[in-house]
Amino acid sequence: MENELERGFTDFYKSNRGLLYRILRGYVRSNGTAEDLVSEAFIRVYGHWVRVRSMENAVGYLVRTGVNLAKTRLTRDKFLGWTQLEHVGETAARKYTEEAFFIGEENRLLEEGLTALREEERNVIIMKDIDGRTLEQTAEVLGLKLPTAKSLYRRGKLKLMKSLEEKDAL
Repeated sequence: MENELERGFTDFYKSNRGLLYRILRGYVRSNGTAEDLVSEAFIRVYGHWVRVRSMENAVGYLVRTGVNLAKTRLTRDKFLGWTQLEHVGETAARKYTEEAFFIGEENRLLEEGLTALREEERNVIIMKDIDGRTLEQTAEVLGLKLPTAKSLYRRGKLKLMKSLEEKDAL
């Protein structure tokens, strides 16, 4: 029985790790912090795996756990003033070639645009366009009705396009 639980959790981890990382990366804007939060979220879910695995929307529970951890981390970091130091260290460590610079600039503008969106819009866009899920799957994971997910996706995409056009990134 224990091996079955562990196998189930391992499969759950493998199929949802990337999704959770992308969503949390959108919140904290730091690769290392996002990795830490993903690990912490999966550890918490694993602690309750017997209950979580039987949930109708276990992925939604995982995402909500990760988002709550990210919000807590951002609040703590802002309060302690660590965000700027972490970001400076990450930026200083990067070395760009000319081509990598332009790709990095496009990614930075896209990340800024996504960050400016409401949480719900950002999550729907990340899950649909970056993670490749359908709107139906996205709505189910996020606990939304399909028309709401479609509306959030459309509004978010329009805001994102407008933001990128204003910055002349398209």
